[in-house]
Amino acid sequence: MKNSVVLATYNGEKYIVEQLDSIRNQTLPPDEVVIRDDGSTDHTSEIIKKYIVDYGLNWDFKINEKNKGFYFNFIDAIKECTGNVIYLSDQDDVWDLRKIKIFSSFYQMHPEVTMIQSSFKFIDGDGNDLSAKELYHGKKPAEEPIFLNTIDMFKFAGSGFTMSFRSSVSDRVFEEGFEKKIDVFVYHDLLLGQMATVLGNCYLMTGIVDAHRLHANNETQQKGKSSIADRTKQMQLDILKRRSEQ
Repeated sequence: MKNSVVLATYNGEKYIVEQLDSIRNQTLPPDEVVIRDDGSTDHTSEIIKKYIVDYGLNWDFKINEKNKGFYFNFIDAIKECTGNVIYLSDQDDVWDLRKIKIFSSFYQMHPEVTMIQSSFKFIDGDGNDLSAKELYHGKKPAEEPIFLNTIDMFKFAGSGFTMSFRSSVSDRVFEEGFEKKIDVFVYHDLLLGQMATVLGNCYLMTGIVDAHRLHANNETQQKGKSSIADRTKQMQLDILKRRSEQ
């Protein structure tokens, strides 16, 4: 199994190194890391270039010729992945170092699984915990992976920074041309989460806890939402409404 990581960046110089560290230091290192910078005006690109050189990494880093926005920056980077399983990464989070190893083992044992999501906690700009583990998807922490049924996923598909999925999920999205319908799906995580539940089984691992940083430049806060779950859930409802009208 080949594991790919997609990291989309834009003006993330303050926190990018911490996330690069958490990807590089995985107990099972990724086979491929695809990083696309969306024309940062700060030093993000320079930091990433230096990091790759300093650690002798064979990571695929490019700067977009023009700004695409976060949706198409992620979508286009996913198209370039060659792995069997793809992990999505935001620029200012910190991954659990066991994430890829544990997820990869579960995928290998369960070929019917199309998506696994991690749990998470909120941290502030200085890395301090703002909460205990979130009740992600409304599920209490459990030792075993928690099955997310179709209703769970259509109420709340999950947030991109927690997602991993088989390439069959994104392949089907691209075959159908769904990625072009940004007016319908709006967020890449909604599109991928909904397709994953259509094609197979989705699970939540509450024992793997990533840290999601909340700060002034956070994409979620810019959109006037304090909770990613609230943002995503509302978008799910909007999508269903639009579909019913088509």
